[in-house]
Amino acid sequence: MAENTTTPSAPKKKAQEAAPQQQAPPQQEVQRPDPKAQVAKTNPIERFDAVRERCVEFFGTEARFLQEATFLLALVNNTPAIQACTPASITGVLLNIASTGLSLNPVLKLVYVIPRNIKVKTAGGEVWEKRASVEPSYMGLMKLATDTGAVRNFEVHEVYKGDDFDFDIVEKRPRVHKPYWTLGRERGPMIGVYGYALLADGTVIPEHMGADELKKIQGKSDNAGGSVYTDWQGEMARKSLLKRLQKYIPRTEKSERFLQAVDLDNEGYDLTRQLPAAGVPEAVQEQNDLKDEVRELLQQYDKPDKGEIKRLCAEQASSGKVDPAFWREILKRLYA
Repeated sequence: MAENTTTPSAPKKKAQEAAPQQQAPPQQEVQRPDPKAQVAKTNPIERFDAVRERCVEFFGTEARFLQEATFLLALVNNTPAIQACTPASITGVLLNIASTGLSLNPVLKLVYVIPRNIKVKTAGGEVWEKRASVEPSYMGLMKLATDTGAVRNFEVHEVYKGDDFDFDIVEKRPRVHKPYWTLGRERGPMIGVYGYALLADGTVIPEHMGADELKKIQGKSDNAGGSVYTDWQGEMARKSLLKRLQKYIPRTEKSERFLQAVDLDNEGYDLTRQLPAAGVPEAVQEQNDLKDEVRELLQQYDKPDKGEIKRLCAEQASSGKVDPAFWREILKRLYA
């Protein structure tokens, strides 16, 4: 019986030994993406590359450009209305900030980014387009004005029904102004605003505006019924007076940025169109049409002389002259 309990048969063992061993397929090396390359591809600041060089030139440093671009991206990400604006207009916001010397830093409150509906001409006809635009705040305009070196300071005050107020119209200054809250009264509607600019040589330039003038300016705004005039009525009134005072401020080499910021603020208002006057309706209508064309072209114009052209247009428009030839010459420059 013991002889029948031997080891497994030799042929079976040999067959197992002779069977070819299956080799595991060679493992392919996994290509891992380069983290630096991946970050570079998804870097959101790249959307501003088209104006990066110009912005760095205005800002003075690459670090300042990156800082302001980051502020703008945060604003876009947190504001659905700005997200709906065209990418080109959002990029234009950064270039305008750089060229004026303002900042999008929300702590400083020097500027607002406003979405506006703009009618543009296309091959298929006129269409409405939502664009982001820059609107300097009262503090932003005041900063740029004092940066020119021509003015030391501005002081502007609102006047409300309920204030104890007596105004000298000749001197353009109040004889008495006791605000409502110092008298224990309720604040009524705004009835006006007054203030002065203190120039570098010590000259004081006073100015004032009544409620009717402020309402007229508000009525020309494309945001006349918006929350900015209900929530920030006082600031909008002060800014209107400051813009009137700027006409009397001496120009210096640093005035261009301030005047450009005023022009940006005026983009939200239709302040330049004139009503056809009796006797010259055709000339005025032609001028209005030419102005509209200039305004549309300037929004897309990006050559170095843009600031100079805008300054010339602003001066001509404020003069009240009817001169279509001037606007035709401007169009030639824009089309050149």
